[in-house]
Amino acid sequence: MIGNWYSSLRASRLYGVFLRHRAWTASAIQSTHLLFCFPLGTLGLVWFCLPVLILGLCLPALTTVFTLGQSLAFLMATYGIFLVATAPISLRIISDLRVGYLAGFANVLGNANPSNAFRKEAECDLAEWSATHA
Repeated sequence: MIGNWYSSLRASRLYGVFLRHRAWTASAIQSTHLLFCFPLGTLGLVWFCLPVLILGLCLPALTTVFTLGQSLAFLMATYGIFLVATAPISLRIISDLRVGYLAGFANVLGNANPSNAFRKEAECDLAEWSATHA
């Protein structure tokens, strides 16, 4: 059942939006040079922090029904389920943050090969998804 969920997630528009964001981030790493951490940070901000913010906005409503501890436990469980449900995206982001920072540092130091490889991989993933699911 989980395999079917992940395959349907990879075929969804959400995954396509993620791949477009990833391709933009990879190209922005090359063009921003010393400030590469800002476009790279948007991956974590949009796909990890934004859901936490949305869940945090639900906290006042939950505390009217449950205690604060129960509400926080519910929100943490919901966020954990979100990470598991979007595992293909979550795991790719964790890998991309590591690879992206190393490619960005190498680009700043004058070696553009890692950032070129990261950009080409992101563009190939997007092209492959677009060819099969768009």
